[in-house]
Amino acid sequence: LAECPDAEDPPPPLFAEDLVACFDRITRPGAVLALSVCRTPQGTLVITRLGETGLVEERNRYLNAHVDEQILIGDEIIGVSGARGDAESMRVAMQAAKNWVLTVRRSDRFEVTLVRQKDQQVGLKVACHDAGVRVISIVPGSLAARHNEAQHPDEGNRFAPGHEIVAVNGVRTEPRRIFDALKAAAGDVHIVVRIRIARRREC
Repeated sequence: LAECPDAEDPPPPLFAEDLVACFDRITRPGAVLALSVCRTPQGTLVITRLGETGLVEERNRYLNAHVDEQILIGDEIIGVSGARGDAESMRVAMQAAKNWVLTVRRSDRFEVTLVRQKDQQVGLKVACHDAGVRVISIVPGSLAARHNEAQHPDEGNRFAPGHEIVAVNGVRTEPRRIFDALKAAAGDVHIVVRIRIARRREC
């Protein structure tokens, strides 16, 4: 992806694992980020949807093999082009900035590929809501349950109630589409899971 021309150096992230992503608005007039957000009392913006044709999803496709570098549903925007710590000022910056420099706090996540044979059950009971697809329970004897049994108890890549599924076989833009992709998946099923941290949100 092209570097943003004439953009000021972005402020340093608050934590080393925070991601700074620059999106060119000057040389691509009409381009949009194409994402939906909710405010949190902490002054951040939680991503609830990604547009198929926006710059954020374009970046995700470019980084398709590097899920840890993608911006996904559930991640928090903590800065926009110099604005930080206040949700309203970040919203204004999204409208007014010459280029978008997003500082994103990515949620803890892990990836699982379940090798599915004919008639095998993935075994994740989930609920689709406005801001994600939440794991309700794991069906005993299913692929998901067998995956959990094969993992060390101290490892963080075990399915658990409350986790959020943020991508299935590359589908990641809207909760309903993720839900449908999980139901329709055949063959190998690649799932990206967010370890959910409860936060109050105002949509």
